[in-house]
This record gives sequence, structure tokens and C-alpha cells, in this order.
Amino acid sequence: LEAIEFGESSTFWSLFAMPDGNFLATGLSEDNIGFIMKFTGTGDTVWTKALPYNIQGESFYYTPDGKLWLAGQTNYNTENGGMMADASLIRIDYANGNVLSQTTYFNALYQSYFYHSQALKIKPVSTQDGYIILGNYNTNGFGRFSGVTYIIRTTLQGDSLWTKKTFGTNSGNGAAAFDIELLPNDEMLVCGLGVLTKLNSHGDTIWYKTYSDEHIGDFYDITPHTNGYIVAGSPSIIKIDTSGSILWYQDYPFINKITKVVVLPDNSLMMIGYYNYKFYLIKTD
Repeated sequence: LEAIEFGESSTFWSLFAMPDGNFLATGLSEDNIGFIMKFTGTGDTVWTKALPYNIQGESFYYTPDGKLWLAGQTNYNTENGGMMADASLIRIDYANGNVLSQTTYFNALYQSYFYHSQALKIKPVSTQDGYIILGNYNTNGFGRFSGVTYIIRTTLQGDSLWTKKTFGTNSGNGAAAFDIELLPNDEMLVCGLGVLTKLNSHGDTIWYKTYSDEHIGDFYDITPHTNGYIVAGSPSIIKIDTSGSILWYQDYPFINKITKVVVLPDNSLMMIGYYNYKFYLIKTD
């Protein structure tokens, strides 16, 4: 397949601005086929491609040589009629959307009869000699974000070097990661359901914090900000330093979840969130 017919049930997962002014989007078609599309700043489609291997793409990384890494999951059916998924990474030629290679990750740490493993984010380590993949794993298949969170360290070719669990159960309901930020010394900040954690360059925990203050709930996005990091959650944003100490927090009581923060050139913030099925766009100082 090289083209997708979009219907009312099609879903877009992610949107990415590219250095040449074009955009990329991923999602699932009405027929549950994973796709990737490239379009211009005026909305004209350059190409649309169905993803092979039943890939559901989640996150891109663009390399200087004009290639793309797309992290996601490979979905497939089991013999008993269930669905399983492997965390996957595929490399794509940005010029035409053709898939160049695919790597599927499976580790004995997470082996079970019925599992669901997802690659959520891919980011380069600061030394530029490989990548970090953040993912979630569960053994019931009923949720996109539940169970155990893990980190995969890869080579520049996408081959796995090691896999580490970052945090496990959360109040008996499993754990979920949503974002990762790599620090200049290859340490990492990871946020998730009620949790912020800092890892060293080998994926070992440096500190692990749960915030019980009524203003601070789950966390969905980490963004570098002057002398610290903004972490978006529900229903607040907080600013922390690299030790996890809170520098300040700001509540937005009319918002249920703040899922993304962008720092603008003048250091102000643009945020997206939602409450009671309404979408909000917020700009702050």
C-alpha cells in the first residue's frame, strides 16, 4: 500500500515540524492501518505511506543525513484471538517515505504469554553515538499506558545495547511513562503517572519522586526552561531543578490535564490541555 483513504474513524497520533518547513504526521486509518504522511506548510500532501509490519508509529527523530527513525509498536494477533505488540523502531527515507529497516525489541525481562510493548519516544544521547527509547509494557493488552516503564539504549543502527525497567507498579494499577528529557551529561528525566525520576546514563535510578501535594498530579511532558525544567501535569505545571526540587508551581483549575508545554523565544510558555471534552490553548508569561 502507498496511499490511505482517511475516514471519519481515522486517528492521528503525532505531528512533527521538520527543518525544511514541511510536516509529518502519523496515525491509524479507518481500517486500522498505520500510516505516515508528509505535507507542506500550506497543507498540501507530499506523500502518504502505509506502514509495513502493522506498525503504529508514536515518535520521530530526524537525522542529519535525511533519514527518520519512527518509534512505535508492531501489532499482531495471537492464536487464541488476542492481540500482542512488540516495541519497534523503523528507519524511513524522508524524501519518499520508503521504509529502509525495521527492528523489533523483545526482552526476557518482560516475557509473558500475553504482552503489549510500546516504544513511546526516541531521542539521541548527547554524545551522538546512539539513541534512548522510552516505552511502556503491560501483560493484559487492555491499555496503551499501563504496567511497567522501560528504557532501551541502542546503537546508531538501532541495535539494542541494554534494557532497564525504570519504575513499576503505581497504586496497584501499573505504571506509565509519557515523556523523557535527556540532560547534557546523558542523564535522563522521565515523567509519568504521579512520578518523576532521574536516571543515570545506564538507566539506573538516581532519584524517584512522587508528589503528594494536592496541586500536583500526573505528569505528561518535560520541557527545558531557564535553569530548570517545566513539567506539565494535571492540573498544574511545575518547575524543578535537576535534583527534583520544586522551584515553583502554577495551578490551572479550569484544566483537567496539561499535556504539552512549548517554550517560546521570549521564554514565555504555550500550553495545550483539556477539560470536560473541551480543548484549551494557554499562553502565559
